[in-house]
Amino acid sequence: MNRKFLFFITGPIILIIIGAFGFYFIENLSFLDSIYLTSATITTVGYGDIHPESKRGEIFSLFLMFGGVGIFTYSLAFIMNFIVEGELKNIYGGRKMEASLKKLKNHYIICGYGNVGERIANRLRESKKFDIVVIEKNKQTCDKIKLTNIPYIDGDATDEKILIEAGITNAKGLVTSILDDAENVYIVITARSLNKNLHIVARGSSDKVKEKLYRIGANRVIMPDDIGARIMAESLTRPYIIDFMDSMTEEGDINSEFISVRIENDSRVKDQTIKETKLGESYGAFVIYIKRDEKYINSPRAETKIEGGDVLTMRVPKEFEKEILEYLGAVK
Repeated sequence: MNRKFLFFITGPIILIIIGAFGFYFIENLSFLDSIYLTSATITTVGYGDIHPESKRGEIFSLFLMFGGVGIFTYSLAFIMNFIVEGELKNIYGGRKMEASLKKLKNHYIICGYGNVGERIANRLRESKKFDIVVIEKNKQTCDKIKLTNIPYIDGDATDEKILIEAGITNAKGLVTSILDDAENVYIVITARSLNKNLHIVARGSSDKVKEKLYRIGANRVIMPDDIGARIMAESLTRPYIIDFMDSMTEEGDINSEFISVRIENDSRVKDQTIKETKLGESYGAFVIYIKRDEKYINSPRAETKIEGGDVLTMRVPKEFEKEILEYLGAVK
């Protein structure tokens, strides 16, 4: 495309320069008259007020005429190709994405593709376990997303229609990482009204905003500056603890990961102790804590009984993750 565009721009200019110098030397015209005659010849206007007087000039004019028609034809084809190809790509790409969005279920919606939103999208995408769709209103940022092949919608996430287009009624979760607190608040209100069961994670910049976001329906509010400050402080005063925590994440240990599963009443491990489940013995799983109603049981003992409705957070080997989920009869 770059070479074609370069020829589209420079071709006519070069032809005019050649024609002007040709008539200047062949017909002994002034440079202005040479440019005028060249332009009239290339465009096939032919006013007749200035025309070649010699045979060499006439022959030279023929070459210019054919050259002008050729360049004009090429330029017209280039413009049509540019328009049609671009339109077809937009139409086909738009319809293809629209069709894929309609098929999405239990997916995650990311509102905003800034520094935080981009990292969230990359992390979810790299896991290859989650379907995602990004909502972004900045045109330049949308062009950036297009290069990643991540499904996206060019629009304002505060618009109810845009959220519906993103499949919010069938979505499993939504995260809004926009810098503007007011927009995040409005997105949470709208999202919660459209899907009562949606898990919503919102970004906040202050305790006041955090409290408001929880009140209007957010399940979790994250303040990046606050979390970053805490981690940096811990890294400064207790570096070995941070090293240990890093080693327990996917970045530190590529062979294991954390999962959380809810134990339903029909699960085979309901009313069993952790020891009786044989999760550690059979699968190498380690139960870190149990969420029971609003309470957390940290580092549960082997004799701790598992009840229906408990949420177990475990560190498990990746190779056994699917088997563990099937064994527990739970959905991650």
